[in-house]
Amino acid sequence: MSKNVQRGPFASIVRAIYLLIQGRIHFPKDRLGEIVDEGEDFEIFRHMTLDPGQDRPEKPGAIFKVRFQFAGTTHGCRARNTL
Repeated sequence: MSKNVQRGPFASIVRAIYLLIQGRIHFPKDRLGEIVDEGEDFEIFRHMTLDPGQDRPEKPGAIFKVRFQFAGTTHGCRARNTL
């Protein structure tokens, strides 16, 4: 499959289900709650690994950071509420 192929939501869901059935997607629990410093501190709340395919690197890596912002709050207000 070409690396430049863009998938829509439905195709991505079908591919994820296919990888789950193949047993290539894993959700290890050993790093949950760990704080990672990537310029900002992020807490790992879900860790997913994907076994590489035959034509892929042995240990590919990616970090998907999710940031939640509640409507009507400022950064200072969020910082005070998280302390």
